[in-house]
Order: sequence, then structure tokens, then C-alpha cells
Amino acid sequence: MLVEKHIDVDVSGSGGYTALHFAAAGDHPLCIKTLLDRHASLLIRSSNGTFPVHTAAKCGAARALEALILGAESQGLEPRMVLALKDREGQLPIHNAVNNGAAEDTGCTPVHYAATQGNLDLLKNLNEFHPDSFRGALKEEDYTGRTPIHWAAIFDHDTVVKYLIRMSDINTFDRNKNTPLLSAAKNACWKTLMVLLTHKDTNTEVIDVNQRNVLHLAVRQGVNLEETLNVWKVTSLPISLNPLTSCGVNDVAAQNSVRDIVLRCNEEDKTGSTPLHYAASRGDPKGVLSLLSLGAKTNVKNKLRQSPFHIACRYGRYNVCLLLLDQADGSRLKNEQDDAGESPLHMAAARGFTDIVGLLLQRGAVISKYKLHLEALTSYSFITSIRNKTGRK
Repeated sequence: MLVEKHIDVDVSGSGGYTALHFAAAGDHPLCIKTLLDRHASLLIRSSNGTFPVHTAAKCGAARALEALILGAESQGLEPRMVLALKDREGQLPIHNAVNNGAAEDTGCTPVHYAATQGNLDLLKNLNEFHPDSFRGALKEEDYTGRTPIHWAAIFDHDTVVKYLIRMSDINTFDRNKNTPLLSAAKNACWKTLMVLLTHKDTNTEVIDVNQRNVLHLAVRQGVNLEETLNVWKVTSLPISLNPLTSCGVNDVAAQNSVRDIVLRCNEEDKTGSTPLHYAASRGDPKGVLSLLSLGAKTNVKNKLRQSPFHIACRYGRYNVCLLLLDQADGSRLKNEQDDAGESPLHMAAARGFTDIVGLLLQRGAVISKYKLHLEALTSYSFITSIRNKTGRK
């Protein structure tokens, strides 16, 4: 390497930029560490008056910015001193991060990148030195419309979310109408989901562009629904009745506490599906039980007039089928037809789910030849053969 051949690491090139400037612009933290180990100076300005730390901030190079701040001590400088450096226009690095620090094609500032990486120390350094500019950066949107707290939520950096939540708009939308809460649910970020559900200012009524609420998204991603709902119930209680802060929760208070969740349980998305439809699709018996215990309705139809029971039969979810059949309206669900004239029995038979076909026949499902095309005729023959084998008339 050139640095090992006693090359002057501070020599400047075009525009007065040193190797440290270029490493900062390219977001190369290892190069920065190598240069600082060879005593490259943090205090050399380029021709336009910027220090390497300004270059990193302006280019949205969060890793480089962190390396420069951490490397300051090797030169006898305090990190705060590096963040206090002003360029020729009197701008601090944090100003560059907010005002100019977004890469033109992405809109991301170093604060976005630090949140994405879960770099809590860097975020704290930026905030402690210049809180006003830092809070301004928390409102900045990138090309997706996301703020730093969105990115922290997406990557399940729950400690960063806890830190930013005091200074950020917790219910801000990105371009797909995702709040940090919806982003966490959509990406199966359990720890962050719990942080946001337990925060008093979180709006749980929000829906995304597909009209899906937090329960739709959590169920689709296989989040532990039982624990999620338990946390939601506990934290939605009045403080005086919350078992986390008091004793003696009465039944009325407990019922009131789940009112919001029950509403979410039966909301329909753009396809007309409720969270129960998605739990049935995934074959999640525990999730189905959790939703049913909160009053999720089994007879809600999507826009294809399919109930959760249709969906369970369609995807071969035997245990879910069994659970739904055992509900009060189970006997009615088994013979309902969708828009295409298919009953749950048709769906299971057409896909070869013999265990479900047998279950439906045992429970008295009616064989219908209403859907007269090849698939229906094949299904009819298949069902009849199973009925004959089981001896059911």
C-alpha cells in the first residue's frame, strides 16, 4: 500500500481535496481508519473550505462520518470538536447533513443512514451537539417518503426507535401510507412493534395503500399474534387499571381495553379480506384462536365472496378448518359458495386435499354439481370416490 511507503497522506489534489476527503465522499470507513492511523489530518480544508467531516455529511456517508468522529481521539481531538468545525460559509457538519447531505437521487441524510444501521451512538452525538438541526433532520423524507424513524422500524432497531420516538412524528406516512407502526408489522419486526404498540401516541387506526391495518400486516408476516394482542390489551388499559402499574383490573375495564383491537380484527382491506382471512391462509391455528377470542367474525366475505373457511380449504389448512367448523356458524360455512360457484368442498377436492374433503363429508357438506366445467366434474368424481370409500351416503 502507498501509505506504507511513507507517502504524504495529506497531499491535496484537484480542488484541494486530500485522500481523507475522497474516502469520506465515498463512504469508506476502513480507508479512513487506515489514513487516520497514518496521522492524516482531519483539519485540512479543501479549496471550497470544507473539512473531511463536512464532505461525509454532505454526501450522506454515515459510516464515514462515524469513522471520522471516532478517529478524532487518535489525533487528540474530542468528537465534539470535529462536529464543531465550520466550513467557509460557517456551516456545521450537521447543517450539511440536513440541508445538503441528501444524495440527490435518494434524499437520504446521514441521519437516515445512521437510523437504518441502528447506529445509536452516532445519532446521540449528532443530537447532543446540535439538537435543533438534528430534529430538523428527523423530519426529512427520502425518495420513498420515509423519515429516519421509518428506517429504524423497518430494520427492527428498537433501541433507536425508543430514542427517536421522543423527537419524531410517530404517525408520519411514507409514500405507501406506511407509518413506523405499519412498517414494523409489515417487516415482522417484533421488538419494534412492541415499542410502538406500547407508546401512548401511536395511532393504531392507520391503514396502508392496500387498506391493511397493523393486524393485517402482522398476520401476513407470521408475527406472534397472541403476544402482540396481549401487549396491546395491557397497554390500552387506563393507567389506574393497568396491571403493569397497578392491581385489580376488573372485567369491564378489560373489555373496554380490547374495543380498539376488535375493530381492527374485522376491518377489511382492498380485497375485502380481514386479518382472519390471512391467518387462515397461513394455516396459523394460534393466530386464528387469538382473533376468534377477540370477536373476529368468521362469516365476513372478501370481494370474491370467500370466507376465511373458503381460504383455509383452498390452501389445505386442516387444523384451521377444524377450528372454524367448531365455531357456532361452522355448519353454515361448509356449504357456502363463492362468486365462482365453488364451495369449500370444491376447493379442497380440486387441489387434492383428501383430509379436508373427508372432514367436510363427515360434517355433512353437500356435494353439488353447480359448477359444470372440467375442474368441477373432476372434483365431483374425486369427492364421490372419497364418499364411497368412507361409506358416507
